Amino acid sequence: MVICSDRTFLEYSDLACLVQGSQIIIDISGGHGGDDGRPDMRLIRYRPWATRTNAYVIVSNPVHSNTDFMGHSPWGGGSAIIRPDGSIQASRRYEKDVMIVEEIDTDQAALTEAKRRRNHPLFRSFWDTGKELLEDRKIKSIPEIKPYSSEERIIKIAAAQTACSRDLQTNTKRILSRIAQAAQEDADIVVFPELAVTGAHNDDILAASQSDLDDALGKIRNAAKTGSVYVIVGMPYYVDGKRKNCALVIGDDGSVKTQYEQIVSKQRDLFTPGESINTMWFTVKGVHSIVTIGDDADWIEIADLAANRGMYLHFHISYEADASAVDATLRKQRNLLMLRYAKYGAVVNAANPSGLEHPSEPASGISMIVSREGGHNQPTPKGIEYYLPYQTSIIKKAGASESLIYATRKTKRRNNLDLKLHFRNRDRKSRLQRGWYDWIKKGALVITEDIP
Repeated sequence: MVICSDRTFLEYSDLACLVQGSQIIIDISGGHGGDDGRPDMRLIRYRPWATRTNAYVIVSNPVHSNTDFMGHSPWGGGSAIIRPDGSIQASRRYEKDVMIVEEIDTDQAALTEAKRRRNHPLFRSFWDTGKELLEDRKIKSIPEIKPYSSEERIIKIAAAQTACSRDLQTNTKRILSRIAQAAQEDADIVVFPELAVTGAHNDDILAASQSDLDDALGKIRNAAKTGSVYVIVGMPYYVDGKRKNCALVIGDDGSVKTQYEQIVSKQRDLFTPGESINTMWFTVKGVHSIVTIGDDADWIEIADLAANRGMYLHFHISYEADASAVDATLRKQRNLLMLRYAKYGAVVNAANPSGLEHPSEPASGISMIVSREGGHNQPTPKGIEYYLPYQTSIIKKAGASESLIYATRKTKRRNNLDLKLHFRNRDRKSRLQRGWYDWIKKGALVITEDIP
């Protein structure tokens, strides 16, 4: 077991589970806990926590009868026992002075995802250093790091939730049409789903040759240049003869700015996992950004450490279908939790393709453009789905069908979750805090592959 009282940062949540094998994570909270401000997002911090570790997560939290800064009364509560698959075994909302008594089956807490994250070659040295900290060993001092500084820009995001057919040419034409449409609306960047070029049907992915993919990519690059708009598009691509699940970022000049190869792919029969995390980085008009794909959303160390390095925009593309409304809520929570480390960004999923003549695999939509708004003890911002000041909120969202949604925000020079601000209230001169600070500094280097 591990017990903690602040689940916001890696060092207080996932570390002990990953490096010491904790099958039960207990969080004692005194604030919103599992309430999180909105009934539809209950336990947003805890259910994805269970799925990204495959451990039990237990939260114990009091109920407050007064009114919180967002105008909610009562607030707090939300105590629960959550299974390793993210489902809720038992919970209480606002009932006072109650006790939840349940038997749990620790055999279910196989820590499958925790072990995958712990042993990934790109992150192993980071978790090794964290283990040394938990064992009270002195770790290597890391030189000071200056987080990335971004340009102050007005950035308009277009999220193109497209439906995919089984025909590559048809999908490419739909992508080109959406790029032109986004350009006419003066979008700075238009984002398409994972595997938008081929669709997600295994046979279609296997049938797509390198020449087919290069031809589609060439057309997309020309459209980006013609429209003077950045484009993120998901597609399979061959690297040294190995098929990778990729997100290609194309600049407004038509050049390929980066090609990120998904590192967390569970479809080993289709895709060889990527071997570089640095390729997820790019800039949009001087604003430091990352792109992630699909199951990357369970690895919050990617976004957390990127924010410490100075990431401002985060774009996540996926091709997912939900079996139930419960699954849809859990996916929404997982995506929002990952993007909370960015100041602004989007999650773009494929639309429901059932209305097409030759539909690809089922998909559920629910794309979102998100932003971290408001602040602690500040009133709820108007016109958005707001959860808490330390969560991200939804500015615009799509349903299941094809949609092109837009949002505009002004960026600042720094993400206020970057390295220096992360530790702004801590005594970095003490041996204990200096150790944690050096660990996160190392992570900020790992995420750009400048590993010391």
